[in-house]
Amino acid sequence: MADMDMDRIRDEMAKEQPGSPIEAIGEYVTERLNQGAVVPVDKTLAGAYKAIESWAREHKGGKSCVCVPPQMAFSIVDRYFGFSEEPQAFAAVKPVKQEEPDSLDLDALLEGL
Repeated sequence: MADMDMDRIRDEMAKEQPGSPIEAIGEYVTERLNQGAVVPVDKTLAGAYKAIESWAREHKGGKSCVCVPPQMAFSIVDRYFGFSEEPQAFAAVKPVKQEEPDSLDLDALLEGL
């Protein structure tokens, strides 16, 4: 079942232009599928995009447009597809303290040159 969901999502993404909002939603949904989520048969990426657009229209003031913050967009997509909220891959991540490179480790000091 998960393979069929993944194939269906990938097929819908393939119809879109690279960098389109629907492609971005598809990347998120495929990540959720990798975590074990299941996509209902009657739900599409285009439908999820329309749900995000609807939220933006409901929250605009006057004639100004509204930017949907990424975390809100993830939440809207989760609700649309019926996924549980707070996927692990997108949960708040605590920064990892990186150690200072050893002053004698030239590879670390010249990283990327």
